[in-house]
Amino acid sequence: MRRIHCDIRGRVQSCGFRDYCWKCARKTGISGWAANDPACMTRVVLEVQGQDDELERFLALLRKGNGYCRVDTIESDPVEVVQGERGFRVRRKP
Repeated sequence: MRRIHCDIRGRVQSCGFRDYCWKCARKTGISGWAANDPACMTRVVLEVQGQDDELERFLALLRKGNGYCRVDTIESDPVEVVQGERGFRVRRKP
């Protein structure tokens, strides 16, 4: 199990991207959260955790998009696993 913090840039606000993240998380079985960056209309941040193959599948789905968004870059860094976390939440702010 590992957890990553991601900085996602592109056309990712006002296009249903955070809800798309939630759907992808449900599909892949990972937990975490996603939030818009209120200071930058082209940035969403998220933290997710799961097994390596689940995280890779999740990120691949995000890159594919929902037809309305466009992901230009995903930068990720490892962070500490949150014990006992369940589900995925859409937040207003990080």
